[in-house]
Parts: sequence; C-alpha cells; structure tokens
Amino acid sequence: MPVRELVGNLTKDELQAAVPTGVFHQTFRNVPWTKIIELVRAQSDEVLALINHAIKVKEERKQKKQVKKKKQRYEAHQQEWENNAGKGSIAVENCQVAEPSFCDHSKFMELPIDEVRKQCFRAFREATSNRALAMNVCVVCVREMMAFEGKKLFIPSVPNIKQRLRPAVVHPSYDLWEGMLLAKHGIKGVGASAVAWVCNECSWALTNNLMPKLALANNLWIGDVPHELAILTLPEQLLVSCYFPRCYVFKLYPKDYHASNPNHLQRGMTGNVSLYNMNTDAVVMMLEGQLLPHPAVSLASVIAVTYVGTKKLPKTWLKSTFRV
Repeated sequence: MPVRELVGNLTKDELQAAVPTGVFHQTFRNVPWTKIIELVRAQSDEVLALINHAIKVKEERKQKKQVKKKKQRYEAHQQEWENNAGKGSIAVENCQVAEPSFCDHSKFMELPIDEVRKQCFRAFREATSNRALAMNVCVVCVREMMAFEGKKLFIPSVPNIKQRLRPAVVHPSYDLWEGMLLAKHGIKGVGASAVAWVCNECSWALTNNLMPKLALANNLWIGDVPHELAILTLPEQLLVSCYFPRCYVFKLYPKDYHASNPNHLQRGMTGNVSLYNMNTDAVVMMLEGQLLPHPAVSLASVIAVTYVGTKKLPKTWLKSTFRV
C-alpha cells in the first residue's frame, strides 16, 4: 500500500466523513489509494485543514485508549499486590511493576517503603530456597528437572501408562516394574499405592494416549553404566573417550599453606572443577589415529591444574603430585 502522507491513518470512510458532502464521489470506496492521494492533493486549503483535523482527532483518541489500557494494567498489578501483601510470598515480578506515564513523576527515585522491601526480600528468599530449586527425576524419561515441572502421581492411576510403556520386545537386561519400563529407583511403594514423580511433558503425552518422545520405552533405553566404566577416574575416562566436549580446569588449594612437606600438597587439598568449551578440532588434529586409549600426552589438552597459594610452588613437588 502506498505511503499516505496526506491522510495519515484515516480509512476511506473516515476520510470521506471528514470533508463536506460531494467533495468525493459516492464510489470513493472502490478508488485505489494512489488516486485518492492525487484527489486529496488537488483539494483546497479548507478541505486539507478538515482532513488534518480528523487525523489529529483520531490520534488523540488512540492515545487516550492506550493510556486507559495502561491504567487498567497498573490497577490490576496494584490489586494483585494488595491481595498478596498478607501472604508469605509474592511473585518477584510484582515488585517491579513499571510506573505508567500517567503517574506522579515527582516520586521518581523515591525510596520504597519498608513493607515493599520486605515483600521483595520474601519473594527472593522464596524463589531461591531449597524447596524452589529442588530437582526430581522423571521415572518415565529419566530426566532430572525442576520440581515444579512435574508432580508425584500414583503410577497405576496414570492414563494409558500400561499400554504405552510396556515394551513389545523385552531385552534380557530390562528391569521392568509390573511389565513397564520405568526407572524403578524413583518408585516408592508397591501395587496400587506406588507413587513416583512424572514430568508434565510425559504426563500430558500419556493422558492423550501418546508415547512420550523421551520415554525409555520409546527405544531410548541404553542400560546402566557398566561397572568397569563406572569406577574409572576422570583421567581414565578421558583416555577412553572418543570425543572431548569440555576442558576441565581444577583449582587446588593446599591444606597447609605454611608447611614445607610436599605430602601435604598431595593429600590435603580441596577445590572445584570448572567446565569450558574447547576447540575439539584442534584436539583431533593433535591426536594420532583413532585407537583407544589415547596417548597419555593428550591429557594436557583437556585437563589443566591451577595451584592457588601464597608462596611459589617448588617444581620438585610436581613430580610426586601427578601420576597417571
């Protein structure tokens, strides 16, 4: 549609109603906008003034409507705030309601009252508490998710669970629960009183008689980690890994900063592990061949150790510290 710089946002009906009768033909509705612009340009100054007045009236009406909607939203926020004021928690976003343009700007940068600060503190504590950050594992798809993303259900009462989660071909290593492929370690109780945590996605799919796309029974069961792999240390796991998706950086703190015994450096340390994305292509180019385990020198590309202390570390200590 062409730019209508002379008629603003007026529709054809509004434009025809803004001018005296007879200025435009009765078939004005069927005229394309390109010709309408030409007709408007040819009008007298009095007609153009009437059109400009109609444009301003429509803009003012639009602005009033927007202000009214803002005021309604603000009053709804205020009402919700008042309703939650007496409760133990309040949504964090309620403490951050933006001040609409029609409010008193003289209160800008004014400190909040004590009750508002307490409500925000309560909301923060509630949102970061152990209960709010609790994690659970779904017995259907074995995903670890936030507790609010699912709920505990009586397993026999879940609709269509036996029809959808009963495998057609049973693998010898399957550990079935009443014929269904579920994570048995997450099920409490037996029979009709068995309770387990199920995520909302799997619960919705089963309720609608659908196979949950990430369910173990949907050909996604790979079994438990073999004992031989479960007991490997991190360097041993890296040596038998086909891919290195992360680089591990360890920060080690000697237990006794002032002692000169190198044994303390080996036996008395605490620290944390940080994961970083790494250039896997460079690691592949460094390695020779695809045989497992990889050469021990490859560990230098995926493991880094940082010593944190008050004194310079003697190099003679390193030989007794690292052994593969």
